[in-house]
Amino acid sequence: MGALQAVLHDVRDALQASNHSFDYAQAAQVAHEVEIVRNPQARPPWVVASEVEGGFAPQLGSPEIIKIAEYAAAEGFRVMRFQLVDRRHDLIAQPEQDEWSEQLVEAFQERGQYGLQLLLRRDFPNVFLNGVELYLHPGIRIEIRRRGVLLTNDESRLRSFLTSAWKALRLS
Repeated sequence: MGALQAVLHDVRDALQASNHSFDYAQAAQVAHEVEIVRNPQARPPWVVASEVEGGFAPQLGSPEIIKIAEYAAAEGFRVMRFQLVDRRHDLIAQPEQDEWSEQLVEAFQERGQYGLQLLLRRDFPNVFLNGVELYLHPGIRIEIRRRGVLLTNDESRLRSFLTSAWKALRLS
């Protein structure tokens, strides 16, 4: 799968001041746009983002990953798994990674965002979502991770999905 990076733009750098006024409509638009750049060497997110003028890597913590998963499910994607980390952001070891992810995916499929959050709080209080893997027939896989790390086997589908999700969810 190809590696890409989501990059956001600092509104102050992206806007051109005209007559010393601040255009709030343009600022709101820029604040909710995402740029996707290739990262074939899988460099750290902040390195890739710093190469884009005014760019920075999005945080994408557990709440944002849950919102993206919910949006993806509504768009016809299947949530295949969640990538899990502990409070130090170290990956949860196998076999717990697969077992816990399976439980979380099942809770999400049965009760949506509410069921997923409930299970995380109740049974996994020190576990956080680091990413989500999505599947769309026929064979399109998209993985979205913390700090805007993206993996896919269909770059054009990833771009269209993430652009629409970013605007619809008003992520910034």
